[in-house]
Amino acid sequence: MRGNRFFVPRRKLTKYLLNPNHEADRAKARFLLSKGFSPKDPATLEQALIQHAREAAVC
Repeated sequence: MRGNRFFVPRRKLTKYLLNPNHEADRAKARFLLSKGFSPKDPATLEQALIQHAREAAVC
């Protein structure tokens, strides 16, 4: 999904960020899963990341 200039590849969500079996960094997936995000609904995380990118202050 594209939101203005923000884009989160769906594959990055499902194969990496929400995959607790991914070798590179399981900790990210475990953290996101503990916060209620789910690999069955990657759109929710996608929207949260895009919203954060829109609203977060750039230092």
